[in-house]
Amino acid sequence: MSQAYERVKGELETTKTQLKDAQDRLAAAKTLEDVEAAKAAIQKDYEAKLLERSIDAELIKAGCVNTKATQALIDITGIKLNGDVVEGLKVEDLAKQYPYLFSKVPTISTAAPSAGPADPAATERATYRAAAGLPPEKKE
Repeated sequence: MSQAYERVKGELETTKTQLKDAQDRLAAAKTLEDVEAAKAAIQKDYEAKLLERSIDAELIKAGCVNTKATQALIDITGIKLNGDVVEGLKVEDLAKQYPYLFSKVPTISTAAPSAGPADPAATERATYRAAAGLPPEKKE
């Protein structure tokens, strides 16, 4: 799990670098149309990366040993991110179909989440939203 953590940590650093590049592009925009186009591109990129990172997190929680290989097998057209929940991702089916990609068979808990440490994905989303000029997410 530490290798997966280190890989995800490295990807986070890469994402931060990409965010800095996006902020630089936004700062360089000269007209309102340029700003709107840059903002739309940043938002689309943010949402795609957020979904990818959220899927990674779900796969790691399920014991996936190679998230990149597993993501290559996933059809993401039916997968959506609803707040902090990845909807449409069937980890159990993936684990049954490709058992060699998982170190254990995942068990999905129906219990309410405990009040543990802050969600890193939520922190990353907040950073991207702020960079894109979007308001903070509303907690329901």
